[in-house]
Amino acid sequence: MEDKELRKLSRQELIELLSEVTKENEKLKSELAETKKQLDSKWYRLGKAGNIADAALEMNGVFEKVQRAANEYICNIKVLEVRRQRELQEVLEMKEKLAEKLGRY
Repeated sequence: MEDKELRKLSRQELIELLSEVTKENEKLKSELAETKKQLDSKWYRLGKAGNIADAALEMNGVFEKVQRAANEYICNIKVLEVRRQRELQEVLEMKEKLAEKLGRY
């Protein structure tokens, strides 16, 4: 409303207009607060999702290290198994040689 129109209004009309403007202002404040709340919630969720993604990436790194350690362990076990088989073969060969020598006597 323009100044001229406002000047023509009665005191009662001005009070009613002020009341309407105040109600509209409160409504807009409420909507603004709700919108901010929703926006904060979205940012929180995005931040949390980012944190979860970061945690997942870190966990993937941990899992990769664990997998490498497990692979190394299995490799070591296989090496030990080959060594033990060789040792066992040597013992069996020595046993056969000893049995041959004892059989000659």
